[in-house]
Amino acid sequence: MKSCVICGGGASIIEGINSNLWEHIKGQDIWSLNWAYKTMPYLPSRELFIDTSFFTKSINELWGLWKQGVACYAKAHPKYKYILDIHSLPTTRFSEQYNEKIYIGEKSLCGFFALSLACKEHYDVIYLLGFDFGSLDGTKNTHYYQGKIDVPSAGVGHPELYLTPEAKVSDWEIYLKEPCKIYNVSPKSRIECFDKINYPTFYKLLENK
Repeated sequence: MKSCVICGGGASIIEGINSNLWEHIKGQDIWSLNWAYKTMPYLPSRELFIDTSFFTKSINELWGLWKQGVACYAKAHPKYKYILDIHSLPTTRFSEQYNEKIYIGEKSLCGFFALSLACKEHYDVIYLLGFDFGSLDGTKNTHYYQGKIDVPSAGVGHPELYLTPEAKVSDWEIYLKEPCKIYNVSPKSRIECFDKINYPTFYKLLENK
């Protein structure tokens, strides 16, 4: 059975880190979104990003990841035309084009990009880590690496960006038509359409796969 673990940036991952997350998922097909790779004690299988600003600010580190065998995937942009080591993929914000391109939601978020790609590649089971879609406790704590690593991200510490009309939590429902099993390892996540599980359950599922 083909499975992957997609590591977003939501604060709920803190619970996982406190319960030895990195050791539990070691050896899995791990996808890092944006700066998640900076917190891992080993290399992810893939590094995914959407914003060209992320690429510009992280180009040296991305090059280092690639040289160590990490595949890099990004939303298509002319900037990457001659950078053959980046898998540059056409995307769409429109649900009616879901089957034609990689869907990224109306807000153009990397979480959508990664989940859409995993579905396109016919993964059987997909585990979502840090897919909180904003703050879980009403504070400005949006990301698990907040205050721990310095990242130039507009979303870090700004939960209001996930509450705009464009940031529709209902956009996630488009994946319900997929045959794969999607687990959201964040019981308090604002994304309600997937089965929510806690970290102990997640670890048991990995043990029994």
